[in-house]
Amino acid sequence: MTNLVFDPGVSGGRVSTIMKSVAHEAGRMLRLQQGDNPKRVAKGSHDFSTGADIASQEMIRRMLGAAVPDVPVVTEEDDAPKLTSTCFIIDPLDGTYNYSVGGSDWGVVIGLIVHGSPVRAVLYMPLSDLMVEVALGEGVRMNGLQIEPPPERSLKESIIGTEIVWSNPDGFIDYVVKPLQKQCLGLVCPLSACAGLVKLLRGEIAAYVNLTHGKVWDFVVHALAMEVWGGAALAPDGRALEWDRLPMQGVFTPHKAIAEHLLTLTRWVSS
Repeated sequence: MTNLVFDPGVSGGRVSTIMKSVAHEAGRMLRLQQGDNPKRVAKGSHDFSTGADIASQEMIRRMLGAAVPDVPVVTEEDDAPKLTSTCFIIDPLDGTYNYSVGGSDWGVVIGLIVHGSPVRAVLYMPLSDLMVEVALGEGVRMNGLQIEPPPERSLKESIIGTEIVWSNPDGFIDYVVKPLQKQCLGLVCPLSACAGLVKLLRGEIAAYVNLTHGKVWDFVVHALAMEVWGGAALAPDGRALEWDRLPMQGVFTPHKAIAEHLLTLTRWVSS
């Protein structure tokens, strides 16, 4: 790749090409390493990373640094990640658990924040060879094909995606899960943000609600896609997502009526 002097006004297409190329190369490396029984490194009482996460991070940092040297790279596996007004945000391996047990629902996420807001993002899932790319003003694409939001539907006709895990806040089961069980067609747990995103874009779920200990890179593609589609990408209390801090939870759906209903439930948990 040739060195690119970054100018968000004129370099958007070239930046997207670089982001896709880097995600693809990191994903290819991860796919080749997946069968090597990666060693787990504890990050907390229930969370962990692997050597593959670190290897992917270093490859992405090196490639982006060579191609776009004037844009900082902030990644999940940094010792003390700190966002800047303009930066790349990276999840070098989204779905680490799925990856570590030989599953397929994992991928590489690269997002670009410019002047405090996300403008471009890609997700590459190597085992299905699926590339998702989103850019403001350019739409949502899967493997190069433009996709449109699914038709409107009611909550009772919908399946909702969420994560029921150790890091859910107190009250999540009582105030969100139990009411939704009676109000929607069903609930599914994708067990990775990238899997939830793909189900959302394909219309398999009508909304994705994630109230775990997420970070900005977990949801940058979700948020951009819903913005492009004219849907909702909001914090659980209904406020706009904040891109100047790392922690993030969110409600993501192309259906604003469903978003309004979901927020009546998630506000109880976030209050």
